[in-house]
Amino acid sequence: MRKNIITRVLALLACLVLFATIFTPAEGASAAEARLSTRNTKVWLNGKGTVTFTLKDRTADETITVTPADKSLVKTKIGKWKGDKVNVAFTPKKDATTTVTVKCGDESIELTLIMRKSTLMTSEEIYSYTYDSCVEIKTWDSEGKVYIGAGFFVGPGEVLTDYHVVSSASKMTITDYKGKEYTIKSITGYSVEDDLILIKTAEKNKTALSLATDIKGGMKMYSFGSPAGVTASFSTGLVSNPKLILEGIKYFQATIPSGIGSGGGPMVNEYGQVLGIMTLTVSAAQNMNFGIRYDVIRNFLENITDKSVLSLKAFYKENEGKLKDSNDYGIFEKNSEAVESAVRDADKEELSPEQIYELAHDAMVDIAVAFEDGAGASGSGFFIDKETIVTCAHVVSHGKVALIEIADYNGNKYSLTDDIRISTEFDVALITVKRIKGKSEHTSLAMAPGYLPLCGESVYAFGSPAGYSCTFSGGMALMPNARLSEFESTGLGISTDLRFIAFSAPITTGSSGGVLLNKYGEAIGITSGVINVTENLNLAIQIEQIKKAN
Repeated sequence: MRKNIITRVLALLACLVLFATIFTPAEGASAAEARLSTRNTKVWLNGKGTVTFTLKDRTADETITVTPADKSLVKTKIGKWKGDKVNVAFTPKKDATTTVTVKCGDESIELTLIMRKSTLMTSEEIYSYTYDSCVEIKTWDSEGKVYIGAGFFVGPGEVLTDYHVVSSASKMTITDYKGKEYTIKSITGYSVEDDLILIKTAEKNKTALSLATDIKGGMKMYSFGSPAGVTASFSTGLVSNPKLILEGIKYFQATIPSGIGSGGGPMVNEYGQVLGIMTLTVSAAQNMNFGIRYDVIRNFLENITDKSVLSLKAFYKENEGKLKDSNDYGIFEKNSEAVESAVRDADKEELSPEQIYELAHDAMVDIAVAFEDGAGASGSGFFIDKETIVTCAHVVSHGKVALIEIADYNGNKYSLTDDIRISTEFDVALITVKRIKGKSEHTSLAMAPGYLPLCGESVYAFGSPAGYSCTFSGGMALMPNARLSEFESTGLGISTDLRFIAFSAPITTGSSGGVLLNKYGEAIGITSGVINVTENLNLAIQIEQIKKAN
């Protein structure tokens, strides 16, 4: 993910544009004889999509016919010719796999269409639908520095990503989110100007993403990537500006969180169609990111030729001596993304954000601590029964405590008893209190130990970031069963066995010890940390860890 536009300008001045692709010859004709061609004969469609056909040396009276094997499954429409190219639109009538025969004279091509009707999906469904099409791309420059980016399949054995992700590669790997590594055969084509590259793999993928046909401001959208090397990080946001021209390229602006390593990831709408590809972030702002639009991608794919397919060896040769800043932070263990299904109760009712706010409000507290060495700390906490407050150990264990002040969100104040249980290794503290001021009764939060939200599932954080009491925020579960790397855990003085829920609801200093709630209003985590090298990637200690407090 590039941090600023200046970097891009320098890259544009330094490089030339090359295009290349492999065309599929018409059925029954050799590559040398074929006039009718298309890029792939296997196409994934999620709703309406188009396929471009080329008829070399076309005369004015020549046209093509399109015949579905089963007209009840798909609707077809032939567009207007532009020179020797024409787009054919396919609209699925049902979820199905079918074939279509495209003919011109004696030449024909049989397409296999893997179709899904356009259906509005929940965030969990979007996660599941796009997950298998996405990949992590790791590159090494000539000095061995590692750079991580993202990409996704757009056709059989075709991975699309940002050119800048691989622009300095002397070696690279492509791995899907399930851990399968794909052998790179060649570079099908790339454009420095559009910051796009299409990579050919030897192994064929089972799923791929199709391009959207429009984009509007205010659209809800989602993205996959590897910010800070966090594999399969899933985020959501809005299209804040659907059309923005920068250096002659059509971008769109989005509020979706990202970070270094998100570049090349798909940005999809609520139907799972690709609105664009994540490419640029403004580091001086919050959640101000840009994607290359779907129409730029389509134009790139339609206009690459078959004249200059680049071997992987030749591509590495072009990058010889180029260097790139590493973004492989290795924050999490790589097995963190292996997520079990959420524990669900069919009798439970999903609550609205307003209902969750009301449910949790009267159980929340602010904690202010003064230590004998003159240092101070503030954080958050919440009641789990009539007398017991949960918070993070680091809120109350900086040193010898001189004073702790606790007040709930209704103004009631509490004093500590002698019963304080702390585990610094698992960063959990349990404090027993009694009320000393105020009349209203607090409530207690129900806990859901062992509950792992699905990736993309809604979660909510409650606490006092930067001292702003009673701050409620919403987001999604990004990595429900995360574990920090040994290096990170050792540096923080915590156990390597400590498990977190990584989530996107905004928090900051002062939120520590607050609660992370699931969509049923249950406590599933204790908010504890922020990953500063990316946007909206935050951590909550899984609630069951409170049993480690002694």
